[in-house]
Amino acid sequence: FTYAGVARNEIVITNAAEFVDFATTYNNGFDGVALLGNDIDMTGVELPYFSLLEEAVFDGQGFAIKNMAATHALINENWGTVKNVTVDSSCTWAYDLTNTDASTPHAVFVNSNMGLVSGCINNADVTAVGGNIIKDRSIGTIVCISGSTDFNLSNTLLKGISARVENGINNGNLTITMDDYTSGWLFIGGMVGSYYPHNNLDTEEKLAASYLGGVYSCVNNGEITINISTLNKLASIGGIIGCVGKVYNKANDNKYIFSYVDNCINNGNVTYSGTTINGSLFFFGGISGYCAGDMTNTTNNGAVKYSVPDATAQPIQIGGVTGWFSGNINNVHNNGDVTLDNIKPNGYMFAGGIAGISQNGNYTDTPSQYITVENCSNSGNVTIDYYAQ
Repeated sequence: FTYAGVARNEIVITNAAEFVDFATTYNNGFDGVALLGNDIDMTGVELPYFSLLEEAVFDGQGFAIKNMAATHALINENWGTVKNVTVDSSCTWAYDLTNTDASTPHAVFVNSNMGLVSGCINNADVTAVGGNIIKDRSIGTIVCISGSTDFNLSNTLLKGISARVENGINNGNLTITMDDYTSGWLFIGGMVGSYYPHNNLDTEEKLAASYLGGVYSCVNNGEITINISTLNKLASIGGIIGCVGKVYNKANDNKYIFSYVDNCINNGNVTYSGTTINGSLFFFGGISGYCAGDMTNTTNNGAVKYSVPDATAQPIQIGGVTGWFSGNINNVHNNGDVTLDNIKPNGYMFAGGIAGISQNGNYTDTPSQYITVENCSNSGNVTIDYYAQ
């Protein structure tokens, strides 16, 4: 069998039993080409994780997975390519966030992406419920975590450096309810929980590969509704991606390596409510909560609404596009209203149509030592309903 001009091992999946057999067999990694041959009806069937190695391809060919009641992602680790897979609206994804054994990722398609996720469409609603959470949590509909700060690099392994999510669409609503979040970092995105580049790029080839990574041409249409009674740690929440990270390049005088968001649109309302925020930092925006990189050609159309009566986080940063940024923003627009409702902050709070706040982040490399905002616009109202202490 030849796929993309290369002779490959081929598996065609045509029913639920074949899908379960495939996932069970390749729980620790598949290196061939797997294709969906038609829509797959998963009624009453539990699908285990599977993972893809560097040269693997999982191609849905536009077919849909239907009637699946899931509690974890389809794919645990992707080092290869996941493309053209659709999850039907007849499916449901429900996560129990109270598992405290380890830091846990949650997504529909891929938990940890070190390769390419392209053209995947989610139509299923996603719910996540938890009590007292004491470990890191990252939640997205398409991908939970894309990229990684550190893994063993060979001279030929470039996939993980250029981890990329592109041409994805989310139409499902994401609803998250927690009692208390007491330890760890919380990243929530309408499509991607977080993205971080690699931190040890020692050749020009690796640096060039890192420029390909990021989140590109993704659209979120789903409503994002989050209620956390008491938030005691850092949280970063966005309509497309929760956290767009940066890292020091250990191989190049600790100069920063950046992330990229381009040509993305959020149409869903993003709502956060709770009773108390005591955490160190809170980032919240229509596209991203925290953005330490370049964002271009991107638009938020959804309303951004925050309602927490008692907040002592230092500081709270809320924007129509991003709560915080430290990079370059070009041709970025916000059309959604930003509302801070019934608030009583006990510390610094920043809110804006584009961004809550920008900081230079102590850049060590030109020209990225400069923050730029170019060709941007805001047409949304920014409203703050404040009551005195």
